[in-house]
Amino acid sequence: MSTTAASMSGGVGGLKGPPARTLRELMLQPPMLAAIAILLVGFAAYFRQFLVTQARFSIERPQDWGHSFLVPLISAYLLWRERDTIMASRASVYWPGLMPLVLGVVCYPFMLLGIKNHMFAGASLILTLFGAVLLLGGPSVMRAAFLPIAYLIFGVTISERVMIALTTQLQSVAASGGVLTINMLGQVYDLFAQDTFFAERAGQTMKVVTPSGVEVPLAIAAACAGMRMVVAFAALAGAVALVQCRHWWQRTALLLLAVPVAVFMNVLRVAVLGLASMQDPNFATGDVHMMIGTLILIPGLGLFMLIVWILNRAVTDDAEKKTPGPVRLQAMTWRSVRRPAFVAASGLLLAAAVGLQLVLSAGGIYTTKKAIEPDKSAGRDGILLQGIPAKTLSWRNEGPDAVSSKEDIEELGTTNHLTRWYVRTDTPEGQKPTAIQLHGAYYTGMIDTVPHVPERCMVGAGWELKTTWADVKVPLKMERWRPIKDAPGTLAGRVMEAPLLNQYGAVTRWIPMPAGAGDLRLRVSEFTGPNGQKLFSGYFFIANGGLSTTAEGVRLLAFNLTDDYAYYLKVQFNSPRATTPEELAAHAGLLLDELFPDLMRCVPDWTKVVSGEYPSDNPRRARTDAPAPVK
Repeated sequence: MSTTAASMSGGVGGLKGPPARTLRELMLQPPMLAAIAILLVGFAAYFRQFLVTQARFSIERPQDWGHSFLVPLISAYLLWRERDTIMASRASVYWPGLMPLVLGVVCYPFMLLGIKNHMFAGASLILTLFGAVLLLGGPSVMRAAFLPIAYLIFGVTISERVMIALTTQLQSVAASGGVLTINMLGQVYDLFAQDTFFAERAGQTMKVVTPSGVEVPLAIAAACAGMRMVVAFAALAGAVALVQCRHWWQRTALLLLAVPVAVFMNVLRVAVLGLASMQDPNFATGDVHMMIGTLILIPGLGLFMLIVWILNRAVTDDAEKKTPGPVRLQAMTWRSVRRPAFVAASGLLLAAAVGLQLVLSAGGIYTTKKAIEPDKSAGRDGILLQGIPAKTLSWRNEGPDAVSSKEDIEELGTTNHLTRWYVRTDTPEGQKPTAIQLHGAYYTGMIDTVPHVPERCMVGAGWELKTTWADVKVPLKMERWRPIKDAPGTLAGRVMEAPLLNQYGAVTRWIPMPAGAGDLRLRVSEFTGPNGQKLFSGYFFIANGGLSTTAEGVRLLAFNLTDDYAYYLKVQFNSPRATTPEELAAHAGLLLDELFPDLMRCVPDWTKVVSGEYPSDNPRRARTDAPAPVK
């Protein structure tokens, strides 16, 4: 037996057994395969919800998180590269590793069901994996496995709250840098052509002025903000640093440089889009925009690899890294799966997985929310937002509905949206009619985002936020509303129905309203535009049959643990003529007096969802005597 193998006190964990074998032979032994399978089953069963949600994020938003599928493969490769070091290490049970293992297992359900944060749930998974390896392998194995395990953090979707905060700052950097680059190139162009072009910035928008004086606007959407590039470049930097760099300071430098490299290349991308838009404004939108954004990544990758080349030549190693000789380990026996450390790790994971499922089942808790749309079948009231009447008894639309570009829809995150101006038709002659813009956007299913609100989107469009007023009362005429006597469950005594009127004022049918609609409030903000114009903007949300004026409230409503489905509808009002938040709320109330029931046709009838009548696959039907929906 080799000296290394003998020093391991009879094999992994100090076990005595048959003659020593190589790692390849050891991994193929049934006891080792059974031990690995047990741990993997327990791990996957317990963290199933996180793994499924992360996969959905990566599939539904590949431009942001598609690289998450590659992260475990890269981590496995990094671990494989350290195989000789791991096999040369003294594997031993290290009981302090039970502390991070237990902490990760305990924190996960709190992150999943308590604060409902996907990013922190991913951190719990990585902490649990760290604890399991430390417990079963000991510090020597963990020294080699630490970086491959830590690399998994790049595969966890960052919280939308963090992404939005960072994206807003990166939009500013991209806009300022793009304007500076274009203006510098315009000065160079002037030296040779005796003419120039230049760019101006307003918020997160750019205006490029061609040599002929034509103004071409260019919005720096969140898709161009650079966050996607920063995340992808950071993941690439981590992989390259671990594979190519030999010293810890090189790896640290490479990771730190990933952010400025990504931001710098994004500034160049914005500048290229601005220059291209002078030739054809369509170059800054659609597929051409995406192609330019992709092509600019090629020189970015080249710059990144140049940094790696420089860092690797900053230090010359005199001695070659010695590769450990062949290591032979004692064969693993069935006794290994009965050792206390393995029983503690596998038992904890399996028991936690079973216990979590029992708690979810007993409490009727749904961690994955189903998508739900308004019932648009024959004879039902459901409509899309675009189907809201353009003309009512006292209002009519002014101009066509706003048309969103492909980038706007991608940023908004839904195709079911509406932006329309309404003008009051019963204004006395000689007075300026009241005009207000209505914007609505509907979301459903896996809601794990901060809703798009004016405080972010308007600032991104170049407006300056002046003041925000929380919960401004909206006056509504409720004389004709009536309570719903047979409202199910927790809605009993809390919901009312309002008459749906046609443009002549006649009642066509009655529509259930959200709980608390009698105390409807807006969150109102005042903005100043690039040219000094003022705008008041207010909004509220309808979510799972309730109302809220905050993103946190939306999450509480749409993520009610006992609800099978989740949706929310953002309703926003904009007015350049309102002078106070109360005036905006009054104008919104006048419009809602005639349109609120139509807005409620754009969301599911929550009384039928709670009772199990809708939709057809509603799990509540199996738990109640609710009749099947009429086809």
